[in-house]
Amino acid sequence: MFKVSVIATCMLITLCVNINGLDEAPKVTVDQGALKGKFWKTRRGREFSAFLSIPYAEPPIGDLRFK
Repeated sequence: MFKVSVIATCMLITLCVNINGLDEAPKVTVDQGALKGKFWKTRRGREFSAFLSIPYAEPPIGDLRFK
C-alpha cells in the first residue's frame, strides 16, 4: 500500500509541474503593441510559436473601397 501511495504522489507532483509550465505563452512586443501567442506542435513533434489575429493594415473605407 505504501508503494502505491509513493507512486501516486510522484505522479501527482509530475502532473502539477507539467501543467504549471503550460501557462507561459510566448510574447512579442512590436511598435504597435504586444502580441501573445501559443505553443503548438507539428505532427512530427516539433514545437513552434503561433501568433493569430495579427492586424496588419487599415480597412479600405470611403474612396478607397472597391478600388
